[in-house]
Amino acid sequence: GNLKALEGSTLTFPVSWPFGGISQIATDPSGEFLYVVDYTGIHAYVVNRNTGALTSVAGSPFVSNSTPSSVAFDASGSYLYVAGYSDPISPANAVITAYSVSSTGVLAALAQYPVPGELSTAVVTAGNYLYVAGYHSNSITAFSIGSAGELTTVPGSPFATGNGPYSIAVDPSGSVLYTANDGTPTANQAAPGSLSAFTIDA
Repeated sequence: GNLKALEGSTLTFPVSWPFGGISQIATDPSGEFLYVVDYTGIHAYVVNRNTGALTSVAGSPFVSNSTPSSVAFDASGSYLYVAGYSDPISPANAVITAYSVSSTGVLAALAQYPVPGELSTAVVTAGNYLYVAGYHSNSITAFSIGSAGELTTVPGSPFATGNGPYSIAVDPSGSVLYTANDGTPTANQAAPGSLSAFTIDA
């Protein structure tokens, strides 16, 4: 379990979080590529399977049409979904941008899907579904993922959660979803948080 730094592996970025810098890193389902979500765009790297060394993908960083905050892949790794917000000034809306992922890790923007009334949000996938945490609306918005990567709102969505969901996770079987909620202040506690748990209908 010990860690040993890879020689020459340190990558530097101009600004750190929370000042608009790196907000998330993620690998695709195959483990071939690493994606870094930064305010300057989406940085993509090829992962050397033998050494773990990173090599920048041609064309990286890829432009994001919003300030990105969270990413999720579909089950096949063919599509990447980036959550961000459209504008830092009110009224700001969360935006989900769909990208196709080529065999070399190159991203191509497909479409944008607004999540009105939200600012920055988190996303997660379970099979052929994408779930979006709505911090301000206290809800989860669910989308089905089409064969071409397109998103369609699931009937009955959004689904109510506890106050201020800011992080979401799905169990390995894709049958249960959990949200971590910020909560709201009370007279005795600054912010009593909570967890919300849901079963996922196939």
